[in-house]
Amino acid sequence: MRIQSVLLMCLALTGCSESSSTRAGLDASTLDAAADLLSDAGNDSQANLEPPLFGERTLPGRWWVGDLHVHASGASNDTGGESTPEALKARALEQGLDFLVLTDHSNSTGSDPSTTEEDPLLFNLGPEFPFWGKAAQLSDAQFLMIDGNEMSPTDDGLGYKSRGHIGCYPRNLQTFDPDVAFIDRPRGVVSGADTIEQARAAGCYVTVNHPMGPTSWVAFDWSSRDYDALEVYNGGAGWDFYDDQSLKAYMCDLALGKDVKLVAGSDNHRVAIDYPGSVTNPPLGYPQVRVWAENLEWQELIAGMDAGHVSVSDNHVAFEFDVYSSTGAWLGFGGDTIDVNSAAWFRVRGSTQGAGAKPRVLTIFEVPAGSCDDTRSAEIGPAPEPRVIVVAQKTVDADNDFDFAFGVTLNAGSAYLATLLPEGDRGSMRFGVGLSNAIRVR
Repeated sequence: MRIQSVLLMCLALTGCSESSSTRAGLDASTLDAAADLLSDAGNDSQANLEPPLFGERTLPGRWWVGDLHVHASGASNDTGGESTPEALKARALEQGLDFLVLTDHSNSTGSDPSTTEEDPLLFNLGPEFPFWGKAAQLSDAQFLMIDGNEMSPTDDGLGYKSRGHIGCYPRNLQTFDPDVAFIDRPRGVVSGADTIEQARAAGCYVTVNHPMGPTSWVAFDWSSRDYDALEVYNGGAGWDFYDDQSLKAYMCDLALGKDVKLVAGSDNHRVAIDYPGSVTNPPLGYPQVRVWAENLEWQELIAGMDAGHVSVSDNHVAFEFDVYSSTGAWLGFGGDTIDVNSAAWFRVRGSTQGAGAKPRVLTIFEVPAGSCDDTRSAEIGPAPEPRVIVVAQKTVDADNDFDFAFGVTLNAGSAYLATLLPEGDRGSMRFGVGLSNAIRVR
């Protein structure tokens, strides 16, 4: 195992040549060209500039590792029967998870998980949280299981128009009513906005799962922006074209000033699936989210998600994006807002261990305010194209741990985020991904 570290200077919008920052979409050719420009701009100053000794994070806590999108037998009718809560806990512990959230589909087929046939007599009756008590029983000081829901309205099958799958994570386990019955039928009647409104009323942390697809009946209809988070990385098919589109949607929300968070989940339906799984059968814990909190308590994890203190990776190693002052004092990390004149350094840590033989591309993006024309609608089509700026980029070889420092000058009103993505075109069944939440600058 080799450990890389690199210092790239003069990578921000000011104090550099114009070529060191490039307005671009997210296509690989643009990013590769930007990386060459950045390297050329930074070479002269690398020899004379050294990063300070970076201080420790001053926010108490640690990373807690979990999976926010898991389906269980007895509640979802497409799990094969073996994904009992007990089996899911055992598998989660094998994967090194501290928590998982059951997100079984809202019960449009009634309480019969053995059929996908829809009986109108059972519409909108629940139960929506059939493992509420079981999840509590399986939780202890070392592991949390939360019974959530994936609200699943759908279209009428005629217009290929999406509605969306809305994740509901109960915010407060003491006050949440697990007997609530969500309305998601008849087909073609309940919109994504209707579903989000129900989730809000019930007391949910609201996510939009796999917002850009891959099929019209699971993609979001964008009839509301009142969600807490977008599931940018859905485990089905590994990192694929639709995750890339979801990343663009997240960046567009940032550009438009929305306080949105980035999350991920495996969407596991078969507990025994081993890595890497298949297009329709992702393994549990791929990808993982890490939430920063002091204790393994659900209220603290929710607070961490509200703050955006969430990172994503799919190789069981944390992907970390921090910001520091010129003296090395820690200022914040993904999810935080900092003052424009306080920051001097970005630091990105992670690993390409276990991610395959191909290199990965580490990129820091700036998302300027107003830099997106929002074209999202119920019609499945291209994602919006945020006019992001590549602030820094580095190719990371396979089987490397890395700790990169980048000298920066930031712009007020912008948001900055780091990504680690497969090199080249966006296919499917691609792994070695890291994603941070954005650091905002005031």
